[in-house]
Amino acid sequence: MGKMFRWFNCLIVALATGAASASAQSSASIGGSIVDQNGAVVADALVKALNVASGRESSVKTDSSGKYQVSGLPAGSYRVSVASSGFATAARTVTLRNHDAVRQDFSLAPGALEDSITVTAGRGSARVAAETPQTITVADANDIEARRPSSTLGAVETTPNLTPVASNPAAERPRLRGLTSNRVLVIVDGERLNNMRSDPLSGVSPSIVDVTQLQSAEVVSGAGSSLYGSDAMAGTINLVTRTPSLDPAHRHLGVRFDGDLHSNGLFGRGAAALSWSGARIAARLSGSRFRSGDYEAGNNAIPLEEVTRLGRFAVEMGNAVGNNVARTYTVWDLPSGASVPNGHGHGFNDQLDLWFSLAANHSLRLRQLSSQHSDIGFPFITPPFDTREQFNGFRRLDKYGARYEGRELAGWLPRVFGGFYRQKYSFADDNFVSAITPGSSWEIDPASPDGSISVLTGNRSSFTLGNFTDGKNSVTSYGADLQAALVPFRGAVITTGANYLRDDSKDAFSRLEFIQGAPGRAVSGRASSPDSTYRNLGWFTLVEWEPSRFLRLAGGLRVDNWKTEARVTPGFPLGSESAILDASFSELLGNSGGINVGGLRGISDLVSGASGISTSRTTATGNLGAVLRLPGRFNPYFRWATSYREPGITERYALRDFGDPTFSVLLISNTALKPERGKNYEGGIKVQRDRWNASIAYFRNNLEDFLKPVFSDVFFVPPDPAHGLEPISPFFPFHGVLYVQRTNTARARIQGVEGAYEASLPLAWAGSITPFGSMGWLKGSDLTPDDNALALIEQFYNRSDTPIPLRGSASDAPLAGITPFRGIFGARYNSKHDAWIGEYQVRYQSRIKRVDPIDLSSTIVTQYGTLASLNSFARHSIRAGYNYRRERYRMSFTFGVENLTNRLYFEPFQTAPAIGRTFVVGMTTDFFNLVRR
Repeated sequence: MGKMFRWFNCLIVALATGAASASAQSSASIGGSIVDQNGAVVADALVKALNVASGRESSVKTDSSGKYQVSGLPAGSYRVSVASSGFATAARTVTLRNHDAVRQDFSLAPGALEDSITVTAGRGSARVAAETPQTITVADANDIEARRPSSTLGAVETTPNLTPVASNPAAERPRLRGLTSNRVLVIVDGERLNNMRSDPLSGVSPSIVDVTQLQSAEVVSGAGSSLYGSDAMAGTINLVTRTPSLDPAHRHLGVRFDGDLHSNGLFGRGAAALSWSGARIAARLSGSRFRSGDYEAGNNAIPLEEVTRLGRFAVEMGNAVGNNVARTYTVWDLPSGASVPNGHGHGFNDQLDLWFSLAANHSLRLRQLSSQHSDIGFPFITPPFDTREQFNGFRRLDKYGARYEGRELAGWLPRVFGGFYRQKYSFADDNFVSAITPGSSWEIDPASPDGSISVLTGNRSSFTLGNFTDGKNSVTSYGADLQAALVPFRGAVITTGANYLRDDSKDAFSRLEFIQGAPGRAVSGRASSPDSTYRNLGWFTLVEWEPSRFLRLAGGLRVDNWKTEARVTPGFPLGSESAILDASFSELLGNSGGINVGGLRGISDLVSGASGISTSRTTATGNLGAVLRLPGRFNPYFRWATSYREPGITERYALRDFGDPTFSVLLISNTALKPERGKNYEGGIKVQRDRWNASIAYFRNNLEDFLKPVFSDVFFVPPDPAHGLEPISPFFPFHGVLYVQRTNTARARIQGVEGAYEASLPLAWAGSITPFGSMGWLKGSDLTPDDNALALIEQFYNRSDTPIPLRGSASDAPLAGITPFRGIFGARYNSKHDAWIGEYQVRYQSRIKRVDPIDLSSTIVTQYGTLASLNSFARHSIRAGYNYRRERYRMSFTFGVENLTNRLYFEPFQTAPAIGRTFVVGMTTDFFNLVRR
């Protein structure tokens, strides 16, 4: 890496001297006139010319006669767009040669259509979304301000086949195309937010970056590993933060204030920003605070009988495969409009961004971003609705970075880039764990021959507090990137680079046990995962070529080498885990089921303190894509790409009991894990017209070496109270043990259809109405179902008498986490000059019938919401806003109602009811040009 940096520095010095002469040769230009649909000139329209290779954007405004001229442009491909208040954005792709003077006229149509570009699909430089062979959703600052989402993920909720995981907006994580958050790469300004501790239970939430800090949010669906490496199996989400801009002609001072209030849960947010722009330096300092509380569910009650009815079905399924669901399934009732507990959280965010113009075409950016959040609860995961009370006592992100960028240094070198960042993410995972008291909601089945089978009584659950666990984790990441865009000949762009990543993880764990409600034995100074280091060195190349104006081709290759190391760690493993292994390991060896005993044995030296463990693996990924540019701006496309995910620390090395004092659910290590692999095929068509645009696509993702939790049989061993192993009951004096392990045993296939549309309907002097919509359909198939899944499908699926309809077969087993159809439809009103806006939106989720049977029959995780969340629902929202703008300031006001009908529903695969009717009020005050000279 040191040689790379020295080579890169020498290259910059050599090119800097030639930058001025390269600029002097840039004599191409684009000009024309802008008129409306009646032929009247449009003055003061903003015209932008974006160089696709370098990412540099030049802008001018039309004069009083509607004419514009953008001069001094280097040769290359440009996206020219025109925006004016009250008109839909018009855009064209223009290719310039040296000394060209191209004329491009525009006729603007009334409406509010936007032209989207993405930097995520091209690794650093902007690409036109309509000409990129992937499903792309972009929410810009105007969209975010108009909708006032409570969460960062909510900014891109219109993304097809995107659903949230977790109900607290501060903890929401994405599920994209049926894959959970550790298989979706989240990046901030092009740098990884994921780390090697990211998993579906403790992954980094995008809300660690506050939504008020965003300039835009991009979702590029489909395999992205050939550009970004591990985790981008379902797609990539790029959070682009607000930045200051250099202005060689003027100096600007700006101040901005944002405030949001959501009535349900009393969610509140306040933000402020101070910015300065000049010729040589630009700066932006921003900060925000938020606070949320418990919220109220919708206006339908959930009676005790309904919770029991679905619970008995889950217990019956669990008993059929030896899973004692009754012991951990909570029975309760919920009145209409009841408060949903454990939904609290508060914290603040701050960001400092500095841009320096080092010389012509050279800039340096320094960034600092921090978040400190506290008491982040997991709604409904608390008694009497769950056996646990789970929350993050704290959550903190500190990120620092420096980035050099050179643009248009030579005709063959439009962009070079070098960056470094340090990121530390720390959080606490806190849990009060209780056992459901025998005889309350469950009892031993009298017909059970050995007393090991439990059933529900129909009574409410009562609880006995078992223990409190406090797990703290810190991951310190270091990243370095080198990248260059090359133009070897006309119509071709090669983007190539190398990057280095290092994640250092440290754990701390303590547990306090309770005896008859009083504090008992305390354990501290432990670790549930060993201190670990993951290192990655990657190299990628993306080749884009336009052999003609009707065809755009792209292909890429990436090679990654991951080295992992787990070190001997004092306090690892936890005390009770060793006792559980000692008591039941011989039984596991005799009847291991799907457990990879070899992978567990690989950790024996680490557990004994003899030596650490290290691995090294090289993975290659690639992509090929083609886009046709047909007349009428119809763009059919096809793309093939591969992806991978390196197994994380908790999957390889964690050893932890997630059960209660009477029944252990032991997650065990597997050091033999290989990377998950995916092959993604996608084809579709995108249409971009003056008054409407639309897209439709089909994709298929074939997954191999997919990680899947496997379970042992339930073992009953003699209790050992001295080491925390209590008997199940006086009537059944044994301690239960269930082993869980993640293994590369699964192959799966996910296929789906995604579409979106938007149209602008003019209303003459009154403005325009814009109908819009996005939709997605998914089907997931488990190609390697285990024996338990097959037995449950055979016994409980495709019947008419089950409490919930279930579909599937042995040859087409359902995959976990798949939602069949989800759509967002609505219409947006804009007054003629965008002073007034209004919007109606409905989000519809269809009934889920294809469900992984293991999800419906597992201890601890299977609760009432697991089954109730399979129901269909429609969620209605309305909002209105007013914008008041003057030369030096503007003010906007927004009012909305979410979940207009106050419906009680559950988001897919979530155990907590969704938030009921909510009134939303937002305000933005933006002062700009306070000092201009």
